[in-house]
Amino acid sequence: MPICFGSVTEHANWTGGILSIFAAYKILSESNVGQVKTQAIPLRCSIVSIQRMNLAKMVLISRMGAAKVEEELPGLIQAVTASGHPVIWSVDPMHGNTFSTNGNIKTRHFSDILDEIHKTFAVHKSEGSRLGGVHLELTGEKVTECVGGSKGLEEDGLTENYASLCDPRLNYEQSLELAFNIAKAWANGDNA
Repeated sequence: MPICFGSVTEHANWTGGILSIFAAYKILSESNVGQVKTQAIPLRCSIVSIQRMNLAKMVLISRMGAAKVEEELPGLIQAVTASGHPVIWSVDPMHGNTFSTNGNIKTRHFSDILDEIHKTFAVHKSEGSRLGGVHLELTGEKVTECVGGSKGLEEDGLTENYASLCDPRLNYEQSLELAFNIAKAWANGDNA
């Protein structure tokens, strides 16, 4: 499974003949909620007609936050499947789990990131789909931008080495811990 390192823009991006649509969930943001939203997916897919562009697949990246995955993702998968368009599903567990501390520091909690990944694996498995990629924002440096992880970074420790000028990144320890968790889930057949 590919793991994307770095940033992805919020518009269509051509890479190696694959059209990447950033956030299947976000594509539908101007639609109404609930069933109407999921019914809009085939229309949105046809707007970016795969046949007209001679593309094999689209990459759809969900970024809902751990709290919404089990409620929102099944309907999206069902609607995309019903549309007949071949897609590769990916998850961005970073952006939907961002929050600001009482001290107004932008951060993410490691457990929310991991939870969204595990829930996304489970939903795809229950829908007969496969998660094909994970987008992470990380660095090999010893930054203190995301709370949690095995070292237990707390909110009051964020200012020790908060270096990001944009979004909080996982540090090298958190990145490795997350990678091993994803590998373990994959080996256990969570994505079968």
